[in-house]
Amino acid sequence: MGIKLKLTGLRRFVRTEAEIADYTAQVAAAQDTLVNGTGAGNDFLGWLIDLCVTYDIPTSGPLTERAEDVSRYLYACLAHRRCAVCGLAGGPADLHHVTRVGMGRSRKRIAHIGMLAESLCRTHHQEADQIGQAAFDEKYHIYGIPLDERLCGIHGLSPHGSGAHTETENALT
Repeated sequence: MGIKLKLTGLRRFVRTEAEIADYTAQVAAAQDTLVNGTGAGNDFLGWLIDLCVTYDIPTSGPLTERAEDVSRYLYACLAHRRCAVCGLAGGPADLHHVTRVGMGRSRKRIAHIGMLAESLCRTHHQEADQIGQAAFDEKYHIYGIPLDERLCGIHGLSPHGSGAHTETENALT
């Protein structure tokens, strides 16, 4: 199934074979845009999902199943502190460190830039800890998003660590 240019009746509006060839190329380009999802309308779905996350608009199902760009959805959940699994926004969702902080390291002193994180409600955070990260991510079709300066600021995390040497640097030496 696809878009096809029907030439029936077109001859009274188009005068030359070159014009027909031009329209044929435009129809082929439109078909390619629809099949590959590269048109301007493709970004509309991402914008609509961002709108739902930002303004707590309820949906009939998980947005991970509707998002063309799942990374964009997961980032929006982190930015707006919504659970990426259930969408719960009643209280701020937990920032779940996919890249583990580890025992003996201070969350306040480590450099968080680039660490992988997910935004999870308390229930889903506990489930991730109980069943393990890989099983949890597979079950809900999500994955960790690298923290950037904006997300660190939203969550009150140190982007670059503190002190003369960050704990990340100390761990590497």
